[in-house]
Amino acid sequence: MSRNTITLIIGFIFLISGIVFGFKQEWVFASIFILIGILYLLKKFRRDKSNDDSSFK
Repeated sequence: MSRNTITLIIGFIFLISGIVFGFKQEWVFASIFILIGILYLLKKFRRDKSNDDSSFK
């Protein structure tokens, strides 16, 4: 598995965990997990953009 795929999976796991904590009304854990999931996904997309061939033009 590539690093981008693993980062994407980890990000979605954190987002799903945050949603589950939200349904259980554990708002502190939900917000922390959702924030971490968003950060992982932003990190993945930022890494994809920096490796894009069009950025060298």
